[in-house]
Amino acid sequence: MGIYNVVQGALYFAITFGYEDISILGCTYRNLPAEMTEQGLRVLDHTHYYNLNREENIIDFSQIAKYKNGFMVDLYERAVRSHTCFWNLRRYAEKFGAKITNYSDGSMIDAFCVGILDKEA
Repeated sequence: MGIYNVVQGALYFAITFGYEDISILGCTYRNLPAEMTEQGLRVLDHTHYYNLNREENIIDFSQIAKYKNGFMVDLYERAVRSHTCFWNLRRYAEKFGAKITNYSDGSMIDAFCVGILDKEA
């Protein structure tokens, strides 16, 4: 199946250990490049729900050219593999009768049922 991050590992074990109603909160996938500059490619790191500080990594153009398929190709291929894993986890959950609901605001993870939390609560 391939597990590419801690969220996927946690979901795998929750399903395997028999949890039937699993909720995801604070999980987004938004670390795609923000902009091109003359100094390099700025890549936004993940922003976690417990730390809203957003960090930037600057990658020089000469370093981008060192990637086998190019930096952007590598970045998007990793995103595809990660999202494919979420869809595999959805099928795995269905096999075990588990339901996964994603309550994360602005999440780009489309494999799971999207839930709405009451903001007033």
